[in-house]
Amino acid sequence: MMILTCFIILAVDFSIFPKRYSKTDLYGISLMDVGVGSFVFSSGIVGYRLWLKKAQNNNINPPFISSLINALKSSSTVFIIGSLRLYLTKMLNYQVAVSEYGVHWNFFFTLGFLDIFVHLIIVHINNYSMFILPLMAIYQILLSFFGLENYILFAPRVDLISQNKEGIFSFIGYLCIYFAGLRVGQEILKSPTTPKKQASSYSSKKAKTLFFIWFSLYLLFLLSTELIGMKVSRRVVNLPYIVLAIWTNTFILWVFTIFDQLVFDFSFLPFLNASPKQSAHIEDYTILYQKQVPPILHALNYNGLFIFLLANIFTGLVNLGVRELSHKKLPMFLPTSYAYLILTIYLATLIFISLRLASLNIRIR
Repeated sequence: MMILTCFIILAVDFSIFPKRYSKTDLYGISLMDVGVGSFVFSSGIVGYRLWLKKAQNNNINPPFISSLINALKSSSTVFIIGSLRLYLTKMLNYQVAVSEYGVHWNFFFTLGFLDIFVHLIIVHINNYSMFILPLMAIYQILLSFFGLENYILFAPRVDLISQNKEGIFSFIGYLCIYFAGLRVGQEILKSPTTPKKQASSYSSKKAKTLFFIWFSLYLLFLLSTELIGMKVSRRVVNLPYIVLAIWTNTFILWVFTIFDQLVFDFSFLPFLNASPKQSAHIEDYTILYQKQVPPILHALNYNGLFIFLLANIFTGLVNLGVRELSHKKLPMFLPTSYAYLILTIYLATLIFISLRLASLNIRIR
């Protein structure tokens, strides 16, 4: 997903990119619409292990002030990135779609506030589902019955809040998506007691759980859109969009789990049936599993946030460079051959940097 995300944020500026995959303005579903929610959802899944490790190291809930300080420290890098992006876009007069997050807000601010709120909330929650469902319901009630959706989509930008209304209020929806990722991560990242148990029962049990979650969410999506008549909106991150982002990614995880069960487990049948004496000469199951991950995917995920930042910087540089070198001509009007060349060099550069950092065991957080 990281490769696709980095590729699309630049490719969308060229004519070779199909416009049906671009972000919708008011309502609808496109590849880029789903991609934003998928990024947050996957962050929640990956983040579960981090929160689990912190919980194991701190058996007693820390005081609120201590949690707040830790949250601010943890999110400071993302806020700095977001602030730099805001400053540079204003200074260079770089065109930004205000309807996405607002005049000053950007996706990095959303990620930063997610980090803060999760730090403050997660230590007080044992059941993520009991937090997500009421929050989704309350937010959708505010959108549908108290005029919040019309305010976000159509209200004039007269003050600081209204200038950034998309980013401020959609954050509630992204918080739901992130905690949904944590909940799914709680199910699929549980560590069994033995490698044998991990190999024999992991895939089948997790596949059933993921299928149940996916099917339930799919029914909820049909109920909200077909029966109730709600429209999917990425700008407000309403209930249909939240459900769509979760069930789409859950379905993908379910497919991967089935593939893992049908293909990968067979590679380890000798390991599963080996005697204790034989097993002593076989590598740890987890290490063998990790070796199946393609090096490029591992490298990109090893420094995910940093690579995502580089992709945003390169996207801005490419757009500015094209306009300067082509006498203010937008990338949209470049010949197809130039577009393919630029995108190839851009993606190859990101992959090279990520592979180099991973090979040196350098992780930039």
